[in-house]
Amino acid sequence: METFPHIKNPGRNKMTIKDIAKHFNTSVSVISRALNDRGYVNEQKRQAIKSYAALHHYQPSGTAKQLKQGAKNTIGIVMPWVLRNQMDFIQLLLAAMHRSRKEWQLMIGNNVQTVDQMAALQMPKIIAVNITSEQLPAFQRAAARGVDILNVLGYCPGFSGIRVTHEKATYDCIKLLSANGHRRIAYIGLDLTQDTSALHRYYLKMVKDGMERAAAEENLSFSEAENMLYCGENYSFDYQQIRRLLLDYRPTAVLAWTEQAEAAIYAVCHEMQLNIPEDISIAGIGGNFMLDGFAPQLTHYRFDYPSVLKKIEAFIHAPPGEYNENHSVDFLFYPGNSIKNINL
Repeated sequence: METFPHIKNPGRNKMTIKDIAKHFNTSVSVISRALNDRGYVNEQKRQAIKSYAALHHYQPSGTAKQLKQGAKNTIGIVMPWVLRNQMDFIQLLLAAMHRSRKEWQLMIGNNVQTVDQMAALQMPKIIAVNITSEQLPAFQRAAARGVDILNVLGYCPGFSGIRVTHEKATYDCIKLLSANGHRRIAYIGLDLTQDTSALHRYYLKMVKDGMERAAAEENLSFSEAENMLYCGENYSFDYQQIRRLLLDYRPTAVLAWTEQAEAAIYAVCHEMQLNIPEDISIAGIGGNFMLDGFAPQLTHYRFDYPSVLKKIEAFIHAPPGEYNENHSVDFLFYPGNSIKNINL
């Protein structure tokens, strides 16, 4: 394995201002004055400190500067508790920040400590992607300090938010399959039996509500024992269990929720030599664009990111303390070619 000893790993042995102070047997304040050319420091000592810092690739902490000077032009982004299904959204969100033409600095994190630090920096706004129950007290503390908070893609009473209507997408998906003649519909996706009292799992309740309403109207039945299969940890699926469900229940159609479920079903159908949609129809619900290259193109309900981002930009431009709005955004429908009409 080739190595490059002259290139330092920035993640290791990063020099701090305290290290420099220790080397010169002086205080951090003296080092700070020397490096920033502020206050009195003996000129010879000032140059020695600067040379030593440059030699050891010292980089001042942006966070430390903000803590000292305040963060009036900083906007916080608290990322999802899991990024797997929102990676393309984060990219679009950063692009929206750039389009805002505001000279924002960004501070990104995903835990309670990050939220408290953002509040301590006195930054005016935080965009939180799906606030969790664990993070909620920290966000309440931040709001008490005057921070404007927007909760995105999740449910969190008490804060301005942009909620995506999972229940409507699920309802529409089942109604679509039924309208195409499908009566034996299987569900493969996230575990709908999980505790939905946790804020970040509220979308599970929405999906379950949409499924139950559509099933009642169409006289369909969904049960774990017969035609429902849940994913394991980290959105993983057991291909053998999917095969068994398809062989035992013999559905004419599958409702898949999350991109991982959709991809797993496509893979299993390929292995079983089941043609989509001639042998089995598939309809999916998910957030991102990872399946655009699948053949045949999946009939899919996808997050309406353009509408979400438009509302985020309104939050970014709103004067401090003046944004107090809640929005519900429906999924966009992408027709695809993965559903066969068996009424014909």
